[in-house]
Amino acid sequence: MTLDDTVALAASYLGMAPDDPLLFSWRDAPATAQLGTAFDTLNCRLFVFCTSRSGSELFIDHLKNYGIAAEEHLNRAIPLALRDSIESDPEFLLRLASESPYRNFGIKVSHDKMVPFFVSGELPGHAGRWSFVNVSRRNVVAQAVSLVLAEKTGAWRSDKLRGVQVLPEDYDFNAIFSAVDRITWTEGKNLALMGKLGVLPYQVYYEDLAADPEGVSATAAKHLGLPALDADVEQFPLLRRIGPARQASEINALWEKRFRSDLAAARVPDIKQPLDLALAQERQRSEARLRSSELLKRALQRENDLLYDRIHRLEAQLRAVGVPASKVDVPSPMAAARLPPPPSVRAPTATKRPPPAPQPSFYRSYLRPLIPGPIRNLGYRAMKRLRRR
Repeated sequence: MTLDDTVALAASYLGMAPDDPLLFSWRDAPATAQLGTAFDTLNCRLFVFCTSRSGSELFIDHLKNYGIAAEEHLNRAIPLALRDSIESDPEFLLRLASESPYRNFGIKVSHDKMVPFFVSGELPGHAGRWSFVNVSRRNVVAQAVSLVLAEKTGAWRSDKLRGVQVLPEDYDFNAIFSAVDRITWTEGKNLALMGKLGVLPYQVYYEDLAADPEGVSATAAKHLGLPALDADVEQFPLLRRIGPARQASEINALWEKRFRSDLAAARVPDIKQPLDLALAQERQRSEARLRSSELLKRALQRENDLLYDRIHRLEAQLRAVGVPASKVDVPSPMAAARLPPPPSVRAPTATKRPPPAPQPSFYRSYLRPLIPGPIRNLGYRAMKRLRRR
């Protein structure tokens, strides 16, 4: 695949124009081409998809106990000493991947931050080597209120509070409604991108995390294959924890209650039910794609086994009539499928047996009509690569 083909593929996955300057800024950077090699040296690769004020900061802070940090590296609004000392984002990301503590690399992203991973060729081809976690909140209105308060006060993290005060009278219905719209749109885009990649993310909800952060993070770490936590030993001293505190106050509850009341009075449709329905449908589509991929893999494996069995029978028959082993040219699986049935020749001393009945193809009879065309094409291309080897 040429570089232009890679950029076109990235544009199709990310919903961007092929001539978008952001795509070309990453494509033309020498460091981008080296990202794939740097990622290959890692033990764990993690994407944490999230939206603003979803609780992702609390989740990744507890995840540091297990040897992986997933900071928001590509957000230019967040000052990072290492990034500020490097001129370009491609060089910065390459340094991070090459020098990640404990050979574990994590990054907090949303759909619009995934450009480098597609342009470098890491995705979609190596999506199976990455772990995907989606952090969200069940109460989207409370999340929107938290987002509006953070924008008004500038206090995005509890360890970096600012002195801007917000009063209950500063309530703004339009700002909260706009925040709900942004959150739901970003969440939908994140899930749609993971669905296109054929992956089903590990879901973390803020409400569960706030109630039991240690338990939720331990379960997630086990799912990611990270080592269990030893309370008596500081296992990963290079990863500094922040210990973010809860920022919600009485204003959060007052504004949420008032917003829901205003929403009902204005006869605006309740945003929670359509959101839940949209997210459930997107997760169902992701699960269907994943199931289709698994069915395709099993079907191809079955077809492969049948073809290899046919090859071995042909080789045995050739040996039985005295053809030297060095002259037995074993065909590839795809070539064997096109061969006519071998002649039922047996050695003079062998007892004649009826040829085995042809086995029906489970894949072609039952699975092939159920598998979408693009996924079938991926399987065919994989078989072609196996044949070239």
